[in-house]
Amino acid sequence: ALEDICNQENLDSSEWGLVHQRKKCDLTVPWRLTSIPTNALLEMYKLEERRPTSDVTVQLQLPDNSRHAGNFNPSITLQQMLDWYRSQSESMIGALDTSINVSDKLYPVCSYMSEEVIGIHALSNTTLRELGLTSGAAVIR
Repeated sequence: ALEDICNQENLDSSEWGLVHQRKKCDLTVPWRLTSIPTNALLEMYKLEERRPTSDVTVQLQLPDNSRHAGNFNPSITLQQMLDWYRSQSESMIGALDTSINVSDKLYPVCSYMSEEVIGIHALSNTTLRELGLTSGAAVIR
């Protein structure tokens, strides 16, 4: 939510925070675990210091349910992340390339929580930060 508003208003999201009923929201927790109701009124406030950025640990889960870990800056795109995984081992190249065979009308998809990013164009334009991943760890399928 904060990333979306800051992008619309051309603001740096690392300089802003969110408040719900005078209580600061923990932006490192997945939104569904914050116990903030749907359509709640949130207010933005200016942080005294910029929020430090730290790497995000991403576990990439492949169709065979194997997982591969990597640490990434939140500003990296999903396509750059997939390219990094491809460069790590020969087995990753085969696993990722079979799942994105474009000639058979299959499109690459990354799923995080309930959000799916579909297609090479979307993967190239979606960052981890836009998915809400600014620190901690996550599993992307």
